[in-house]
Order: sequence, then structure tokens, then C-alpha cells
Amino acid sequence: MKEIQVIGYKAAYQQENGIAKCKDLEIYPNTTIEVKGTIEICKKGLHYCPELKDVFEYYSLDRGKVVVFEVLSHGKQFQENEDKCCSNSLKIGDIIRTFDKYDYAGYFSEGRASVMKDGKYGYIDIDGNVIIRCIYDEAYPFCEGRASVMKDGKYGYIDINGNVVIQLIYEDACSFNEGRAVAQKDGKWGYIDINGNEIVPFIYDYACSFIEGRATVKLNNKWGFIDINGTEVIPFIYDYACSFIEGRAWVKKDDKLGYIDLQGNVIIPFIYDDACNFNEGRAAVNKDGKWGFIDLYGKEIE
Repeated sequence: MKEIQVIGYKAAYQQENGIAKCKDLEIYPNTTIEVKGTIEICKKGLHYCPELKDVFEYYSLDRGKVVVFEVLSHGKQFQENEDKCCSNSLKIGDIIRTFDKYDYAGYFSEGRASVMKDGKYGYIDIDGNVIIRCIYDEAYPFCEGRASVMKDGKYGYIDINGNVVIQLIYEDACSFNEGRAVAQKDGKWGYIDINGNEIVPFIYDYACSFIEGRATVKLNNKWGFIDINGTEVIPFIYDYACSFIEGRAWVKKDDKLGYIDLQGNVIIPFIYDDACNFNEGRAAVNKDGKWGFIDLYGKEIE
């Protein structure tokens, strides 16, 4: 027997009468659906996702019960981007998943999505199974095998099976990144590892997550940077500082903004009134009320 090849997944919201609909189209298992005219991804046509996990970027469980169908083939007209495809025709296979409606549903991360029911948060897996019961007052996406959760006003961390691996003792707690999580205790911020060990003491007025081996921290009303062991690598001399992206961080001094590198060298002088993070080697900057773009070394892009 020839094995049926699945090329993707089509989701639809289940109506009160039990029929699954995507916009105005009714979707039934083991049928072919078609639309007329020219297709355009994200605007017109029949859309599906090659990967099941990407379906929930476009269909939210807080809007209704979601039914997921197999997609077996597409028509002659076809477009695709990174996680979404579009065609004028889809051959639909079986229903493979049905996800209940929740009061809130987050995105999937590391095989889990946070959901809320009756005012409490828990987690489901990609099959819609409740893996972690809805018992928390807040619940955030999993990162590096840990999720920050809050109960009775205190934060801690659980693993993907729901085990409490770092006790709920913090006033605030952010997601792990680069093996560290920034948390707040007794009004001050510090950093812990995935086992809950205090790596950087709770001495800071404010702190941000580690990115590119550096974290932006505030002490005595000035901003500087530390490494993952808590060593000061860029002194506390700035009025404000943003995290490093592509080896550059914009910082503020004397009401002007410029950019530094990971060693703290000023690469782009303090001449801007506003500035954004770099992305693909370019950053938007504002000077004298006008916006433009610069490269990683401050050269203006025409």
C-alpha cells in the first residue's frame, strides 16, 4: 500500500454547529477545496503551514476551538514564505488534532504552549494534551527547558513536565537566555543559572537578559554591562543603555545616543537624538528631526 504523503497542515475554527470554517470556507476531511482568481499569500487563497507548530502563529486557541487537517497536495498556483504556503486548491486529508478553546493561549515554544482557563494558567503540548494543569496566576514561554511561573505573588521556574525546579521565591523572574535568568529579590535584581544557583548577586536597580554574552544593568542611576559571571566589562557611565544586537548596543550620554561594541569602545559617536537596534547590519537613527539608516560603523546609507 502506498503511503500517503502529508505536505502540511490546514487549521480552521470549529463553529457551534460543528462545521470547521476558515474565513467563509467550510473545510471537511478527505475533500478538495478550491478558490478562483489570483492568489496572494496572507491575503487571498488557501493557506496552510508545512510544520504543525507554525499553525498556531495564525490560529489562536483563545478565539475558538481549532481543528487541524492534513494537507495532501496543492494546486497549480502556489506561493510560500518561511512558515506559510498558499494555493488555489488544496487536497484535504484527515482531521489530526482538535484543540479546545481557552480564555488565553500563548505560542508554542519547546513543545509547550501556555493556556488560561478560569483565570489560571497551565500548558498543553502540540497534540492539545494538558501537560501542566492550570494552577498558576502567570505562565511564560519555555526557554532553555525552563518556564517562569507565578503563584500567590511569587515567581519561580518549572520544567517541561511541570516539576518545580526553582522554588517560587522571587518578586519577578524572566526567561532564561544564555544559561542565565534575571530575577528580582528584596527589590534588587540579579542572575541565576538553570539550577537556581545565584551566579550574579542581587545588587542591581534593574537588569536585562543576557544577549551576546553581555547584560545591561543599572546601578546607582547609571547603566553599564556585565558578563555571564557578573564581571563588570563596560563601566557604569551611561544614562541609558540597550542590549547588544549584532555586536552593537546603543547607549545614551548627555542626551545624545551613539553605539558601542562588546568591549565598550565607542564605534559610532554620540550625535543622534534617537536610535534603534541593528538588524541585518543596518540601524535606523534620528538626527535633527530626520530619520535615516547607518551601517555597523556609522556610515550613512543613501
